[in-house]
Amino acid sequence: MIFETARLQCRMLDEEAIAPLQHLLGDPQVMQFSVRGVQTPEQVADYVQQHLLQHQQFGYAHWGLWIKERTEFAGVVGFNCHEIEGQEIRHITYRLLREKWGQGLAQEAVRGALGFAHHQLGWKEVSALVEPQNKASASVLLRCDFNFVRHSLFVGRVVELYHQAFQ
Repeated sequence: MIFETARLQCRMLDEEAIAPLQHLLGDPQVMQFSVRGVQTPEQVADYVQQHLLQHQQFGYAHWGLWIKERTEFAGVVGFNCHEIEGQEIRHITYRLLREKWGQGLAQEAVRGALGFAHHQLGWKEVSALVEPQNKASASVLLRCDFNFVRHSLFVGRVVELYHQAFQ
């Protein structure tokens, strides 16, 4: 297990996660703001392998989220590292199944992942990239104490850059 919150367990993705991940990453509404778009079953299988390797190499990746009481898949949370305007940043990413929206799970997952980044990885800061139209995601970040920094370009798209420094 990577981390645990009141309602969620965050675990490594594995072969058993491919079917529920396909439901998540294959949903056009969930993937509306993804630079990768809707994923095929082959892409989802590659996604799992990619993030297993990334975790082994760097200690972070995208991980699966499960509702603790029912061991039911809820989504993913994790970190990426990308260059934005010549600066390498580590940024959080998260996606929930549509039926899990509006329950406070995104905020809970983000807070859990931030705790992991700070206490386990020793990071001093984390960023986030959000498309301006994605008001729900921006709201989650603000409730998790991120600050809006500026607009920037990421993979040819205008994004809002948010930042949080740990105390």
